[in-house]
Amino acid sequence: MMKIMTGHKNTSTGIISYHLISLILIAGCFSLAGCQNFIKKKTTSEVHTTPAHSNFPVSAAKPEAEQVNDGIATTCQKELVSLATINPSDYDPKRRSFEMLLHSANEYRSVRQSINAHSREIMDSFYKFKLMNLCSEIELSLQRGLIGMEDKRGEY
Repeated sequence: MMKIMTGHKNTSTGIISYHLISLILIAGCFSLAGCQNFIKKKTTSEVHTTPAHSNFPVSAAKPEAEQVNDGIATTCQKELVSLATINPSDYDPKRRSFEMLLHSANEYRSVRQSINAHSREIMDSFYKFKLMNLCSEIELSLQRGLIGMEDKRGEY
């Protein structure tokens, strides 16, 4: 029975890894969309002064935002894999939810550039919320499983 579960985890991990890349790309778009909307809200009466040589290049913000999103998605994926061992009863439903979210986000990514900016902002926020919410549920389930292990031992 352990061999069957192990094989299932490896297949799931491969699928999760494939979709994780798409989710990271979408999360990067979320961050950039927020910056873009901030810039659009400036009025024309504002005086814009930009130094000719800036010590802080604009392109430096993109890698930092992607690093943050990479960290969140990577942590979420690692916790999901750990959940298979720590709290197996919660693993399958969370894995299915994670895969469905990644699939849906990947479909959205394929049409994202063809929708208007307002709709993109709404959908970017929606997918960011869904990802953060699911990752929080996975983290909570993992913590409950770890606490349950200690309760069974009778140690505090």
